[in-house]
Amino acid sequence: MGNRVTYRELAHQVNKKRQKWPVRKLISELGEEVFRVLPCWLASPETVSAVFPTQDISQGIFDLVIFDEASQCQVERGLPAMLRGKQVVIAGDSKQLRPSDFYQVKWDSEEEGVAFESESLLELAGYFLKSDS
Repeated sequence: MGNRVTYRELAHQVNKKRQKWPVRKLISELGEEVFRVLPCWLASPETVSAVFPTQDISQGIFDLVIFDEASQCQVERGLPAMLRGKQVVIAGDSKQLRPSDFYQVKWDSEEEGVAFESESLLELAGYFLKSDS
């Protein structure tokens, strides 16, 4: 590790029994060291949006963002996670169930276009990205 003092603080926060920092604060305070120790993350699109910062988004926080079962991921939930990556892999089966919005309020818009008509991230990606079937 490049900075022993920062690494010591990271080790202290991880090993504490009480009053641990939330993951969001840990990443905002010690982000570079956290990514050196844990280069691979597994999280839902909602968690990525809530935990990982949006500053420096133009450079990408992650090298690669992978969406599996993208036919079940709503576009508005997947896009913020996509913006945090330098590269994106979107995988899924168009014959699977579409995302369910049974318990959610849907905003209707008069606007038209592919981005407004796509129900799933896989469907939207099919319009714009190369497919390897």
